[in-house]
Amino acid sequence: MEEFDPDEVFGWINNILVFKNEPLDEVMARLERAYGIRFILPDSAAGRIKITANFRNVSFKIVSEALRKTTGFTFTQTGGTGGVKSILFSRKPQDTFK
Repeated sequence: MEEFDPDEVFGWINNILVFKNEPLDEVMARLERAYGIRFILPDSAAGRIKITANFRNVSFKIVSEALRKTTGFTFTQTGGTGGVKSILFSRKPQDTFK
């Protein structure tokens, strides 16, 4: 029997996000709800990457940077006059040797 973690279930009320071995596509869906910003993955294979992380009262920029370091993806922000509307993650281009 797994131990109940109230932060994992109710933490969003207090700006706490807890992910325990969750697929990245599910993580992105929860981040979208939490920040009101669209998080976009490069492909469906990326959505299967498992993530374990805890975020407490941090901005979407810090979360995006943590995901960049964890996955090795790069990201760009898109938006307009109203602020950031989406964050697009992409795979790093492969190093080329001449």
